[in-house]
Amino acid sequence: ERGAGGEAEDGRADALMLTAAGDDPNNDAADALETGSAIALSQSALVAAKRRAGLSRWLRRHAKRSVEAELQAVRDPAEAVLRLLAAHQLAAAAAVAAAAGDVRLATLVAQASGRQTVQPDVAEQLEVWQQAGMSQSLQPDRLLAYKLLAGQVEEVQQRLRLDWRRYLGLLLWYCSSPTAPVSEAVQQYRQALLTDRHTTPPPAPSYIEGGGPQLRGGRAASLVQVSPTATDLHYELLQVWAEQQQQQEGWQPSSLAALLQAAAYSPNPLDASLAWHLLTALTP
Repeated sequence: ERGAGGEAEDGRADALMLTAAGDDPNNDAADALETGSAIALSQSALVAAKRRAGLSRWLRRHAKRSVEAELQAVRDPAEAVLRLLAAHQLAAAAAVAAAAGDVRLATLVAQASGRQTVQPDVAEQLEVWQQAGMSQSLQPDRLLAYKLLAGQVEEVQQRLRLDWRRYLGLLLWYCSSPTAPVSEAVQQYRQALLTDRHTTPPPAPSYIEGGGPQLRGGRAASLVQVSPTATDLHYELLQVWAEQQQQQEGWQPSSLAALLQAAAYSPNPLDASLAWHLLTALTP
């Protein structure tokens, strides 16, 4: 098993990868096209697609760690499909649905990542069920799986209680176009924070989400200061990223204060190691 220190090191590496992601449009361009379609893109559009694909991979990797543990206690196929969909593990979700005899849902799941999404059709079907009073006859988790495929994520979040990264993943995968920029999903998450704080998970640092401080190198416990208002470094990076996409020419970060505070990635207020690297990467 990986210890807390290993997960903290992964988080620091992830932050640096997010900082540099998408700067070179010539590396692994095929990874940016989720459907593999041979579409001619301008260089700027290709960079945007690469960034979206990179963020999607990072969110899937984070979600996979959690859902693998959750599935050990799941016995209901409908719940397993829902949790796999929420982690964007589409092949596994389709396989579980097919094995349970739910061929219709398996077929829809298999099409969920295509450029021509099934979202409008599923939304229309949900409306028909609602008007006919048939929604209540469906298994709750199976109905939620259909709602997720239709881009309706609020009830799924209430059911699964996902952390902010996994909730952002729902917005990226199911509430925005496959060709939409990263800034669209980030803006949707920021808006949800403002309008529905009771349901939307706050962007808390990973050491707070993990249930306690994580110190490295045996540092004294007296240095620990867990800030209840601290926001995760990855979230601050994504906000800078979205701001850059919106402003482009002559862009400068509006504020580096939240991004560079140690509380964004460590409970130790004297840990400036990652902040130094970020400042070097973000300033000319």
